[in-house]
Amino acid sequence: MKRILLLLLIFPFVYLLQLGARMFYQPTIVENEYGRYSKDLYQQLQFLKNDIHQGAGDDMQAIYPEGTVFLHVLYALSWANLVVETNDQKLREEALEEMRWSISRLESDSIKAIFPEDMFLPYGVFYQGWTNYTRARYLKLQAPENRDSIQQYRLQHSCKKIAAAIERHHTPFLFSYHYGCWPADNLVAMAALAEHDKLFTPAFIQTRGDWLTKMQTKLDTNGLIPHAVDLTYGNALIAARGSSQSLMLAFLPRIDTVFAQQQFKQYQNLFSDYRLGLPGIREYPHGTSGFGDIDAGPVIWDIGGAASVVGMGAMGQHESTQLYLGLRNSIEGFAIGTSWFGKKRYLFGQLPIADAFIAWSHSRVPLDVQMVRPPFFGKFLMLVLLVIGLFILLAGRIIKN
Repeated sequence: MKRILLLLLIFPFVYLLQLGARMFYQPTIVENEYGRYSKDLYQQLQFLKNDIHQGAGDDMQAIYPEGTVFLHVLYALSWANLVVETNDQKLREEALEEMRWSISRLESDSIKAIFPEDMFLPYGVFYQGWTNYTRARYLKLQAPENRDSIQQYRLQHSCKKIAAAIERHHTPFLFSYHYGCWPADNLVAMAALAEHDKLFTPAFIQTRGDWLTKMQTKLDTNGLIPHAVDLTYGNALIAARGSSQSLMLAFLPRIDTVFAQQQFKQYQNLFSDYRLGLPGIREYPHGTSGFGDIDAGPVIWDIGGAASVVGMGAMGQHESTQLYLGLRNSIEGFAIGTSWFGKKRYLFGQLPIADAFIAWSHSRVPLDVQMVRPPFFGKFLMLVLLVIGLFILLAGRIIKN
């Protein structure tokens, strides 16, 4: 019986030890004559590469409505972000190959069949937005004279369709499905138009400007972009939530930097919070609370799982450095970020969609911000040491008895 009790104590004891140790985590940045990149992110992508090529997209689709699309686009976009500061030809070729493969999967009949073709915008704005934003980032990695001509044509053709649909639609927000409309999906589509205009002769400046003006009349009572809107008027159906705000802030700077900064400040005021000395992103604004769902993931003590993972990227991208570092190291500890055999995974690799969101959030943060030394999380570390001490005392009593 003593052995069983001691074994039961070992697992939480080891978990707490690694949790405390990861408060000091810093990623490894490779610097050479070609530039620099994050070794940790590369190892995350190597883990995902193995899983995604073995059909993890189908597995994630079974548990998440857009699981396979999210897995493929986040994987591809993380590769694009990995090589932003390096000219290492071998690494860039690997990034292009994986992005090319991911886009081919997004274009497959099996994935397109998830979304209704008979929409005002065929297949809906979720599918069109994410697919074309990924295409744009793929083409951006290529020299103009060597660009993939097929993907270039598809991006230009699809962006025209998105713009035409936006201009003719009765609200600022195109539908993702016949039954639902989420502003975040529209922001991704507008970011795709913005990326198109960076690659080619600008064609959608007026469209984006008009859309932004109309969209700003549909903000919620806190002045933020709503989580969901009604289908008739585009008014807020569900007010801003941490998960969607964190995601939208990845794309809003590509559409309008001034408005993005205004939204970020309000988001930070309403959704950033602390628990036991560590930062987290609330799923619901201060003064309100709610439960987790398919969008939010788990919500524990008002802190949202998805909001915090994607919010890590938002904080880093907007250079709110201390909050970013706290979120990053908390995720390293609580999700048990572990590397072996050149591959890095979280939660023992049991949920690749979580690995993909974490990788994408890491990839969006400038390397200079990633390299900042993390602060000393004294309050949390004291609590960890206190609990470890209690475990040791309990173990001692078990041994004596």
